[in-house]
Amino acid sequence: GHTVVIDDELRQSLGFATPQDAVDQTVYFPERMTRAFGGAAQPVRIIGVVASKPLKLTGIGTSANFYVLREGLNYQIVRLSASDVSGGVEAIDALWKRLSPSGTPILRDFMDELFNESYENFGRINQVFAGLAFLAVVISVIGLFGMAIQVASRRVHEIGVRKSVGAHTGQIVAMLLRDFSKPVLVANLIAWPLGYFAAQQYLSVFMQRIPLTPVPFILSLGLALLVACGRPSKAITAQLKLG
Repeated sequence: GHTVVIDDELRQSLGFATPQDAVDQTVYFPERMTRAFGGAAQPVRIIGVVASKPLKLTGIGTSANFYVLREGLNYQIVRLSASDVSGGVEAIDALWKRLSPSGTPILRDFMDELFNESYENFGRINQVFAGLAFLAVVISVIGLFGMAIQVASRRVHEIGVRKSVGAHTGQIVAMLLRDFSKPVLVANLIAWPLGYFAAQQYLSVFMQRIPLTPVPFILSLGLALLVACGRPSKAITAQLKLG
């Protein structure tokens, strides 16, 4: 059968308590994972466990690696010492010239360069999302400003009665904002499951993922209430003074 080296993340996924427990064990990978072996599911013997270090930024749902040991690979992965990268590159070039007498140029890439190239695409996607989010905030502020004026106008008689019995402007503004914030709260509760699902789908693309905690959703609710009570409160106060 084939022999592989797996990383620690895959070792945990396979249910082995320690790296020693995984060594010399035979496992069966699903067919979609065994293209390197010809596509058919077959026994694979684990001969080593290494530290988890993704070789790519994206994994399309995966979070672990296994390394196939066989001859005839078209590429090699070489780890260079950080203290002498130039010397390591020169040694690789010299070895390539000895092994390739025909003068075929060597094609090499640094993993950090490949990582940065992959991240640039996601950086542009994040910039687009940030621009759309800013535009949504601007539109929401304008809409809430108009709604605040409309709410104050519709309840002008109630406001007049409350002011005649001694209610202060601040009390009336707080009452209107409390009622005004309820639709914002309901909208956030509806949007949270959709946002959670979208975030999970986006994070599944990466091999190493940040944990998705309730903190971003709570912050979004706080920001939405701040937007709902910021400019609209000024609009309501101005409307009360005019009334």
